[in-house]
Amino acid sequence: MLKVAVFNTDAEFALSLRNQLQANRDARIVAEVSNPDELIPTVERLTPDVVIVYLYPEPDPLLTLASRLNRTCQKSRIFAIADSSDPQLILTSMRSGMCEFLTKPIDSEQLSMALAKVAALKPPGAAKGRILATVRSTGGCGATFVVVNTACELVSSCDQTVVVLDLDFCGGQVATYLDLMPSFTLGDLAESSETLDPQMLERVLTKHSSGLAVIARPTALSQGELLQTNQAHKLITAVISTLTDMYDYVILDGLSPSNQADLGVLRMADNILLVMNLLVPSIRNAHRILEAMTHRHGLGGEGPSTNVASVESPSERILLVINRLGRESSYLRIQDVEKTLKHKIFAQVPDDWRTVSRSINAGDPLSLYAPNSKIRASLVDVAMRLAGKEPSSGTRASSTRAARTGHSGSGSSRNNLGLLSRMFHRAAERNRAGQRNSRRSLAGVVSGKPHERTNR
Repeated sequence: MLKVAVFNTDAEFALSLRNQLQANRDARIVAEVSNPDELIPTVERLTPDVVIVYLYPEPDPLLTLASRLNRTCQKSRIFAIADSSDPQLILTSMRSGMCEFLTKPIDSEQLSMALAKVAALKPPGAAKGRILATVRSTGGCGATFVVVNTACELVSSCDQTVVVLDLDFCGGQVATYLDLMPSFTLGDLAESSETLDPQMLERVLTKHSSGLAVIARPTALSQGELLQTNQAHKLITAVISTLTDMYDYVILDGLSPSNQADLGVLRMADNILLVMNLLVPSIRNAHRILEAMTHRHGLGGEGPSTNVASVESPSERILLVINRLGRESSYLRIQDVEKTLKHKIFAQVPDDWRTVSRSINAGDPLSLYAPNSKIRASLVDVAMRLAGKEPSSGTRASSTRAARTGHSGSGSSRNNLGLLSRMFHRAAERNRAGQRNSRRSLAGVVSGKPHERTNR
């Protein structure tokens, strides 16, 4: 997998180029720069494998910039993109140190071949860590609990190195869930003038006894405000990119697709875990978020990379996770949710409020607090599937039992179905007066359409 930095001042072309790079499994965008003065410092900080320079609007000053870049950042290969294939421009570009010359509109096959040439030059074993991002459908759905415990299971059950980056600058609780008191946070990193490198990040990391590493959210709200700037967003992108050199998995908590800065981070992710509950507000919001991520922002399909260490990991980028699944918490049927969202449920975590609340209050992950619980077994299953490993028969059986509980409720009697289930099924029942009671389908509930009443 190649780290790619892009220099481009044309906002309209930026979307097209971004989509083509994201569709290529060999590439991951680590930076998009529009200010010429920022290009060389950005490349020096991130050391991308490829730098793409769009020679627009004036090629000459950008060719001079590329020549300087070639001298100072010799580990990066430079590609030129131009509006025409003028022979003199091609010759000048090559003399400036560019190894590939592409013209608009970009030919996807030609771009893939150029990237493949660079990938072939990388030494074996240079695979990068995978990036997992988390999005919650509604507040309070338990996403941080799922993140923290899945991360711990990737360490303890899958023998992976893992770091969690808390990007909820106001309400993030990753460190609290693990009873950690960090000496430094992401806010301190933003205030530091030191060069970002693995040694610098090591000082900011807080280690848990399980082996999990955490970069906590800022302690002060004022630091959180500092991290909302455009410059801070570039820092966060650089932090994530550097962490992929250090860990097998980089897990990001607290992202929102409605935040423009977060969208850039989500585009870096190999998988996006969308965590929800089987409640109408949660599913309705999940529908909105899926629509935005897939159709508006192009985050559907496959993730940007699949490394050798986890070649069997899920290739579908967006993975739906149902949390708090159980007979007592919901009567909605998973197959109806999948049909309405047009997306398969990747994982189901059973409802066990007593165990979960005690684990959180104790500041211990389930692997320490309740190692033999069913909810822990389901999260082991999630971690192993993310890592491309076959879950043990014990964890699979526990997960299946939890799924059955959430699928079927307590029986086939209409009186046992409850209000929510009746809302989600169009029952063909006639009352004593010969009238058909109207029911809202799951699709109607999710879209917010009014009731339709039919009398016969």
